Amino acid sequence: QALAAGVAASQVIWDPGLGFAKTTDQNLELLRQLDLLVAEGYPVLIGASRKRFIGDVLDQPRPQARLWGTAAVGGQAIAKGARILRVHDVGPMVQTARMADALWRQGLAQGCGARVLPKAGAKRLPWLVCSPAGPAGGRPSRW
Repeated sequence: QALAAGVAASQVIWDPGLGFAKTTDQNLELLRQLDLLVAEGYPVLIGASRKRFIGDVLDQPRPQARLWGTAAVGGQAIAKGARILRVHDVGPMVQTARMADALWRQGLAQGCGARVLPKAGAKRLPWLVCSPAGPAGGRPSRW
């Protein structure tokens, strides 16, 4: 619908909405099969930071104590091709994203790695860009 309304394809980001109207099992299955969504060709954003499904798996009711579960989800998302992670704990997640890029993307992170961009109009919840490689042959893009 967005493309039909005149939005350029280069302006589209897909967010599968982890945690929204999904069970823990549905969120985990979405992450297991994320590569199918990535294959459609649009950058995929994953916003799993501190989400309840992580707490369910870890038996951790405190969102602030879900850092390592969030890191594991971020690594999975990167391995499956997600390009953007929305996180709360920027420092540890930058390290997670850089390491995941080095392990699973073979060279896309070399010379650039993860970087943090401020979310427009917000003082918290920065955007963490996992890989700036664009869709065309790994050339850098504004992502």
